[in-house]
Amino acid sequence: MGVSTHKENGSYAEPNVIPMIDILLVLIIIFMILAMRFKSFHVNVPMFDAHGANNGPSIVLTLTDENTFEINGQQIEGDSLKAEITEIFTDRPNKLLFIDAGRNRSYQEVIHAFSLARSAGAEVLALMPRKN
Repeated sequence: MGVSTHKENGSYAEPNVIPMIDILLVLIIIFMILAMRFKSFHVNVPMFDAHGANNGPSIVLTLTDENTFEINGQQIEGDSLKAEITEIFTDRPNKLLFIDAGRNRSYQEVIHAFSLARSAGAEVLALMPRKN
């Protein structure tokens, strides 16, 4: 793998690549350790209930393209949205809210809905995937 040049006295000159390979292997190990250390995230895994308790249907807050709000298909006025979410999550043990935003809604409006839902009692918020 080295370059050989023939000298007149019969000896060959080859570059020594072993130290370079050793340094590269050490760097690979260092980067692998750093990647494992900094690439972590927390996941909320739902608890299994052996008794089969029903937490009720999922709650979906929809931000429609017509600048209206819907909770599970029922249209809600923007002024009473926080009160409705608070009423829904008062007695629910599972405070999970899915947010489904229309394509024409801005990022600011979605973040405002997130903060409104969080202040109304939703503990876990999730975005619904886009429908093609």
